[in-house]
Amino acid sequence: MWANHEQADVAWQIGTMPLNEHKFISLTGTLEMPDDEFAVTRLKSGQTSSLITEPIRCIIGRATLTFR
Repeated sequence: MWANHEQADVAWQIGTMPLNEHKFISLTGTLEMPDDEFAVTRLKSGQTSSLITEPIRCIIGRATLTFR
C-alpha cells in the first residue's frame, strides 16, 4: 500500500499494467517504461511531497528508494 502523508496536498497515483505508452510519455516526459506497478505525482516548482509505504518485502536491511 502506498499513501500520501495525511497533511500533504499532493496526490500520488498508482499505475498498473497494461500501460498506455502514449499517455505515460505525455504525462511524464520519459521514454523509460516501468516493468510493473508504479507511482507518479505532479509537483509544482518548489513543491515537495512524502510518500509513505508499507515494508518492501524484498529489502532485508537498510535501503534507499530513488526516483527517476
